[in-house]
Amino acid sequence: MKGISKSTLPVIRESNKKSWITMKIFQDWFTEYFCPSVKRYCEIKKLEQRALLLIDNAPSHPTNLSDLTTCIPVEVVFLPSNTTALIQPMDQGVIPNFKAYYLRRTFKQMFEKTDREEKQSIREFWKNYECCRKQTFLE
Repeated sequence: MKGISKSTLPVIRESNKKSWITMKIFQDWFTEYFCPSVKRYCEIKKLEQRALLLIDNAPSHPTNLSDLTTCIPVEVVFLPSNTTALIQPMDQGVIPNFKAYYLRRTFKQMFEKTDREEKQSIREFWKNYECCRKQTFLE
């Protein structure tokens, strides 16, 4: 992503070497994106400016989120241990369907690039498959 400003991307992009969400990444998302977004939403809808955030007890979720100074009051409730898959609707089919769609669409693009007259190798395709393209894929 050399030469590309993160602020111009249509997504929030943070990373670490292991591709995990760290406490710092999560805390930055919470204070820099979640809280301001909820505040704007409440202003637009003329609602009281407060929020409830339900999260599981993943190691990347800091337990002190409620103590952070934010632009709106946020109550953070941690789900009981080992219940995430049972009560989170995203785990009930949305995520697997999204992954399948993304994979089909990516392979379709790869086949289009490698089956043309000016053939591109599969290795070249993946090398040129920029992060920006991946992130704007859903537009």
